[in-house]
Amino acid sequence: ELALPTIDWAKARLKVSNHVVREFEADEQARWAKELREPIERHFLHLALRYGPRLGELFFPPDALKRDARGRPILELGRYLTKEGVWRASRKDGTLHPVALRDEDAELLEELVERAIDRGAPHVWLNNAGTVLTYYAMRGRLVRAAARAGVEPGRIIHGMRHHAGTQMARQGLGLAKDLLGHKQIETTMRYAHTNTDDMRAALDRVAAPAPKPKAR
Repeated sequence: ELALPTIDWAKARLKVSNHVVREFEADEQARWAKELREPIERHFLHLALRYGPRLGELFFPPDALKRDARGRPILELGRYLTKEGVWRASRKDGTLHPVALRDEDAELLEELVERAIDRGAPHVWLNNAGTVLTYYAMRGRLVRAAARAGVEPGRIIHGMRHHAGTQMARQGLGLAKDLLGHKQIETTMRYAHTNTDDMRAALDRVAAPAPKPKAR
């Protein structure tokens, strides 16, 4: 005698994101890095493409580099420096987002942190002369270098976040969610795009041996 609830299947249907996702080919990345003037700029590009933080979050204070309970390196993201020199939360809930670092990247950042502390700098991005690079200075250098390298224009800056997210989504959507610091998996779905190479690789993994033609 109990009536089952009516299901609105239109609302239950999973929507596929139509966001344009930017992913940089290896040769594009190499040309882009080559056009950057200083090693610090290439380090910045490397971290942006690998970890995909929001660009402003990559201007983290020296104390953002930490060790977790097991002694592994992490980087706490979620703050940005205003023009007035004040740190603000970049996430809606004000929390910090710990990102697991590869050891080689942690070693690089430890050197940058030490240099920033010695110079009394608010963040780790200093040029060869020891001058602090602002968000707008670094952004301009990245965009101009991309143009010189012939990297296709459009979505250059936020495209680095899409690049990292899309690549990690191939390893698992949950991993991409954790890397990018999303609260909702629906947000991460914007990065879960595939290409024809992904499809061929998946078919190779699951395909049964092709039947041999019968002898005539």
